[in-house]
Amino acid sequence: MQTNSTHKYLQLEHVTLHYLDYGGPGPQTLVLVHGGGANAHWFDFVGPALARYYRVLAVDLRGHGDSSWAEPPVYTFEAHMQDLRALFRAEQLSAPLLMGHSMGGILLTQYTGTWPQDVGAWWSVIRAQSILMRQRISCSRWDAVQGENIPR
Repeated sequence: MQTNSTHKYLQLEHVTLHYLDYGGPGPQTLVLVHGGGANAHWFDFVGPALARYYRVLAVDLRGHGDSSWAEPPVYTFEAHMQDLRALFRAEQLSAPLLMGHSMGGILLTQYTGTWPQDVGAWWSVIRAQSILMRQRISCSRWDAVQGENIPR
């Protein structure tokens, strides 16, 4: 599938992270995180549509997609969270919006619980029917959002 994304890499101490930049108007950046056994291209079908509203990045977690395997081979949630934190700093993201699928959603839930002050909002894809659960950190309210009705 042809997408208008740019491949980017971030060299960290034990791993090289690959991520896709779908562009978008900003000023908010939406970071997409895949589930186990997937990769950043998992979001090629929605990344361009979401880029109409936000700058959109999709990351390959360590050991997935075009990111390198970690050396030493550490694949804990803590390691993934530190990788994401380093990516956000490198991209100078202030309070990014986070969306995760499956394991990526669980990872981002833990990230948000660890550093709530650094997260604008997070979504976790909970079913294959494209229903998203959203929690705004500032007001702690839950909404169900479907497809194109994603708020700006």
